[in-house]
Amino acid sequence: MITFIKKIISGQKKLYLGILAVLSLLSSFEFISVVMYSTSNIEVDFANGYILQLVTGIVIMIAFALTLFVNNYIINNKNEEFSLLLLCGRNMKQIIRYILIQFGLLFLISYALGFLIGWGWVYMYSAIYDAVITVDLTNILIIYGALFLTKMIYVVVIDMGKFMRIKTDIAGYMNHVPRKTTNFNPFKLMSSGLALKGEKPKTIDMLPKGKILSTILGILLIYIGFTPMLRSIENNNLPTYFAFSLLGEVLIIDNTFPLLFDLLHNKVLLKSKNWIISLSNLKDLTDVMTAMINISAVVVPIIISFLFLQSVSIDVQNAMMMSFFALMASMFLCFIIRFMIYLPTRASVIATMRALGYNKKSIFKIHYQEMMLFIILIVIFPIVMYGSLLYQSYLVNMITYNTFITMIAIYIILYTFMSIYMIVSYRKLIKEVYDDVRYLNHGE
Repeated sequence: MITFIKKIISGQKKLYLGILAVLSLLSSFEFISVVMYSTSNIEVDFANGYILQLVTGIVIMIAFALTLFVNNYIINNKNEEFSLLLLCGRNMKQIIRYILIQFGLLFLISYALGFLIGWGWVYMYSAIYDAVITVDLTNILIIYGALFLTKMIYVVVIDMGKFMRIKTDIAGYMNHVPRKTTNFNPFKLMSSGLALKGEKPKTIDMLPKGKILSTILGILLIYIGFTPMLRSIENNNLPTYFAFSLLGEVLIIDNTFPLLFDLLHNKVLLKSKNWIISLSNLKDLTDVMTAMINISAVVVPIIISFLFLQSVSIDVQNAMMMSFFALMASMFLCFIIRFMIYLPTRASVIATMRALGYNKKSIFKIHYQEMMLFIILIVIFPIVMYGSLLYQSYLVNMITYNTFITMIAIYIILYTFMSIYMIVSYRKLIKEVYDDVRYLNHGE
């Protein structure tokens, strides 16, 4: 078993080093959030202390969930490896031991490195804000260790579920008995159709009524909730307005691209084949990244809202900015990982486009259109909404100028790097597929 794991790791060193780096950074963000959650030297009243612990608690849970997403991304690419273990006759006890050795050791090392990197974040925070962090190390280690144990339980359960699904698929394949086939006569089927019975064939209504209603509702909710907040940030009904605005934002983000494709693909977009391919690709991309997109659309505004729903002290604002950075950096890493796994699946699509006669410049243009629409709706739209609310909070002295600029800069810098990475990666893949003869058969 150990020899098999060594061969797997040695054959995929770059992959495992990359995963270790990502898990270590996610663990360090968990650690800094645990430190902020447990700190005792920030003198605040009950309301401010509650907000600080709520924000850091949310960030800890999100970093925890994102780590499990990374684990899911890993095991989704290990079908051959898991199948080989099962075909070799390994029992459940040996499989659990395999999971604990490979994934348990990986997570243990990442948590140890995360502890060290996390202390680096603490020192950086102390240096930037000239603050002294006083914490109970035993309490931090207990919380941090509990997160590790809980995570390992989830990892074992998730990975065992993957093994069981593969085992079921193998058993079904081995026990498969081909059905007797009958000669199929399409002309006979046509002659005995509805037309001979005098019945009219049913027409399918292709109008996406549900998506249209959801999008209209999202626009109305944003108008009802966002407009009063933009007029005055010191409104008594601010939490209600914010809830309406947040729900409207999520509805628009989830429904806009599928709605545009469903409405326009059979009429308007047929006149512009580049746009129909761009929207089709974009629909696939948003389907794959639905979880990450929704976390970004919901959690980031909630963290920002704590700064304008109630006035908080400067010390709490500084601590929240560190937690906000941890949250944004965690989502940035998971966006990149998910896109890295998604990107190779587009090679066959690009090869097909080449076989249909698209030149390299046209393919570049199609993917630029796809990425620009993605960036506008997923990245720019939320920050324009909630950045304007942060600016309103700054104008009425609810937050400091440093808090306003830092949070906007963190969001813009990280998502700019993500956008550049996605565009450059697409460009690199297009060049590889277009110039490599290995992909010709895929397109044909």
